[in-house]
Amino acid sequence: MLAACSGGSDTATTSTSSSPTSAVPTGPVLKLMALGDSITAGNGGGYRVKLQRDLTAGGRRFTMVGSQEDGSDDPAIQNGHEGHPGFWIENLAEQVDVWIRPRQPDVVLLMAGTNDILNDSPSNAVPNRLSELIDKVAAAAPNATILVSAVPSLLGKDQARLAYNAAIPGVVSPKQAAGKKVAFVDVAAGVQLTDLRDGVHPNEAGDEKLGAAWAKALDKVYDDEASGRP
Repeated sequence: MLAACSGGSDTATTSTSSSPTSAVPTGPVLKLMALGDSITAGNGGGYRVKLQRDLTAGGRRFTMVGSQEDGSDDPAIQNGHEGHPGFWIENLAEQVDVWIRPRQPDVVLLMAGTNDILNDSPSNAVPNRLSELIDKVAAAAPNATILVSAVPSLLGKDQARLAYNAAIPGVVSPKQAAGKKVAFVDVAAGVQLTDLRDGVHPNEAGDEKLGAAWAKALDKVYDDEASGRP
């Protein structure tokens, strides 16, 4: 069982890098799906660019999967993802069977709830929606590890954001106890208001922080997969 962590194409390709500091690729090839809203879609690939570069530098092998194929112009970056601007949690949940079931990712990087908060959803409703979304993802891809992230700073809505983020571990914990492969990862912890370009979306510095934190959170998943731990 996972403990809480800190922190292109659907074809089975392996990311490579020309960086001289990149480690020799070893271990399992994992299918990674980034799932969320416009923060996941990102500007020019957003945090997904830094994530892939850090994974590659660490010798991790992966394929980014998703119905969306946009982001970076760098040919070394895979652009598959499920980042959908404007989507609330319930909008994502409605598409789980379309996006996730046919692709069967090994890991889902889930960051959702920003649009719910921005639209003043009741504070108790957003965690409940997240719980339902996690259950749907787990049912669609029962072998996948689901990493559930807190959401970054929001100008003018930070009190509601902090309340939501504080509720996420309580959403995740009973699912872990029931044997589901899900963990809370606070990859947004280091993102401040100065790391946002418009009060909502990360700027380049914010994306760098998110990508690095996601890569760190994935270390345990890769190590567990390599050792055969459940």
